[in-house]
Amino acid sequence: MGAEHLKEFQSLKHEDEMRYMLLLRDVKGMLKERKEEPFMKRLKRRWMKKNRKIQASAWK
Repeated sequence: MGAEHLKEFQSLKHEDEMRYMLLLRDVKGMLKERKEEPFMKRLKRRWMKKNRKIQASAWK
């Protein structure tokens, strides 16, 4: 979702039906983009997500 989609989404009230339709449209678009992406790029993204380095942070 781009910045323009977020601004439009935030401008709508919580009760507005268009808010949920807009959200669903954007999520479907993101899923479509991921499906069209090359196989090796998808594989790399999954591998990077799986093998992220966990860093400890200081206690608060």
